[in-house]
Amino acid sequence: MTNENKFTAKKTPVILMIVFDILTLGIYSCCWYLTRRNDLNQISQTKKLGLTAFILCILLSVIGIFILIASGIFIGLGEAYENSTYIGYSTTLDSINKGLDFIIGITLLVQSFKVKSMIEEYLKKKDKFALSLSGAATFFFRNYYLQYRINKIHKEASNQELELTVTTPAEPA
Repeated sequence: MTNENKFTAKKTPVILMIVFDILTLGIYSCCWYLTRRNDLNQISQTKKLGLTAFILCILLSVIGIFILIASGIFIGLGEAYENSTYIGYSTTLDSINKGLDFIIGITLLVQSFKVKSMIEEYLKKKDKFALSLSGAATFFFRNYYLQYRINKIHKEASNQELELTVTTPAEPA
């Protein structure tokens, strides 16, 4: 298999991705796209992933974490001083954080479908129609589903390489 035909996107266990996403408070999902961007851009001729959307998502995620911390502080102050003004600040910050989460979610959803179409373009070029990707799974599970399919493509490729290297014994004369 030549290098230009090889699927180079990194294999990662999906359960590990979920753990990383929990530990990083959602930032890992944004980073997942960045770490696979170059490999995914190589497999597609028509679509390319840029940097801006993912850097924006990382920045908004970090801002959201600080907003959550500030919200918790205001709740604590409101309860400690029995002052509803602080609790009002907390509610406002929570609303802002929900807005940031919405922007991040929509951005990553759009990028997920872009990656889905890039992988499908690669599979179509390889005549592997059996490995088409689900739009519903992409919608609900985004990068987790895409990584699952990437892992499956690697498994298929390694099975095909094994089949190519198996030699049949010479028939007795």
